[in-house]
Amino acid sequence: MKIILETERLVLRTFTPDDAQMFFDLNKDLEILEWIDEKPLKTLEEAETVLSEKILKGQYDVTGYGRWAIHIKKNGLFIGYCGLKNVEGELDLGFRLKKKFRGKGFATEAALAVIDYGFQQLDANRIVARVKAQNKACIAVLEKAGMQSTEEKPSVFYDLIFEIKRQDWLQR
Repeated sequence: MKIILETERLVLRTFTPDDAQMFFDLNKDLEILEWIDEKPLKTLEEAETVLSEKILKGQYDVTGYGRWAIHIKKNGLFIGYCGLKNVEGELDLGFRLKKKFRGKGFATEAALAVIDYGFQQLDANRIVARVKAQNKACIAVLEKAGMQSTEEKPSVFYDLIFEIKRQDWLQR
């Protein structure tokens, strides 16, 4: 486990194989999954495979970054994840929080730190986020993080692409 970022209230760190249970618990929440283009995890073994193949090997080993576990700094509670991954050649911001931790500013706090990491550490020119137009909570987080909707159509599943460009981030 490697700590990647710390904010006022949060610690963002790499996932490890030992995180399969908490990853499973987060990714079987059907309320979260209605907003993303993924199927719910059905077993702990499936969570172990997804964590290993998609995040540890598919993200960290390939690019050196990915989605990172979020913990509350003062008590160590796992609340979700936030991070960047390469989607179609672009840095894509993604986050997912457990229900009881939503609406407390954690997603925005994590997103701001991750965006800054993308521009400062990864030397990105643009960071995007794909979202369904009906996901008002996610859109609010993206807007608070300084991202704006574009005219691009991301996919059949997602309706909108939000973006922030390096020069806009550095001038804020």
